[in-house]
Amino acid sequence: MALDVQVITGSGALVAARLCNFPTGKTTLLGSHVAWLDSAVRSAVTGLPNPWVDLRGYASHLGFAQHPGGLGNTALNKQLSFARCEAVKARIVSYGSKVSFPMEWAVGDAESSGTMLNDDGYWRAVDVYAYATPPPTPIPPPPVPVPPTSTAVGTFQVDLIGWIPQPEVDNPLALLPSFITSLLPAGMADPFFGGG
Repeated sequence: MALDVQVITGSGALVAARLCNFPTGKTTLLGSHVAWLDSAVRSAVTGLPNPWVDLRGYASHLGFAQHPGGLGNTALNKQLSFARCEAVKARIVSYGSKVSFPMEWAVGDAESSGTMLNDDGYWRAVDVYAYATPPPTPIPPPPVPVPPTSTAVGTFQVDLIGWIPQPEVDNPLALLPSFITSLLPAGMADPFFGGG
């Protein structure tokens, strides 16, 4: 037979355990479940920012066997495993802290092993994982863009060696009509400037 409270390690949770041996077909918490929740989970979720608890409920194959058509009834066992999660959740909520429950799985008897008559207490259970995170770190605002600075200040003159000033070259726009005209076939008028 499984222990009533089996500590789970390596999950990354502050505290985690599998609460086993729920009475067959029932959601009643055992005294050992309540003691663990009231000590380990309460201290993990009280006074910390952003606490949350994940719950995963199970049922044995026998589950709701006393219910008509209940033996091996997957839907009823899923409901039972969810109701067990809700019983654990109600106990944790009673602590008064602002705990969220982002994950609440009702596994039912889908993972239970053995025959249809298997009623092992390991499968009449709820896994509890309690977490807390530090307050969110505010994201710093992006740096204010600094306009680029110029290293050159004032006016300056550039002298080209070997440059002979030519009025038609010193003004590039002055070359444009003759350049376009030079591209046209002989005898054709310049469509832009009207020459030929």
